[in-house]
Amino acid sequence: MSECSKYIKTLHKSKAGYVAKHICDNTILLSFGNVFCTVSEKGFLNLELAFNDISNDIENRINEMIDGEKVILSTPVEYINLTFSKDEFYEVQDLVEQARLALEIEKHFSLS
Repeated sequence: MSECSKYIKTLHKSKAGYVAKHICDNTILLSFGNVFCTVSEKGFLNLELAFNDISNDIENRINEMIDGEKVILSTPVEYINLTFSKDEFYEVQDLVEQARLALEIEKHFSLS
């Protein structure tokens, strides 16, 4: 384990997964389902916006798939999309939203 990996702060954890902040380089670690990724803070905020956009129009964003109805979230990587049941979508959206709120609170107190 590298010295820097010791500096990871959990922003929010739920049954859906967790979101943490890597203190050394200010990247955000996301883990939900079988997905684990590292994004910049800007990328994380854009992810929250994408969840909110889909949520505001969710009935038109549901697609019939082989394994049932799914909400599809496109990624910046060509041909790679994330799929969620409606319940999974809302659980991960809440995870991301709660982590963003924790990030805002952390920033507010670090500026004081």
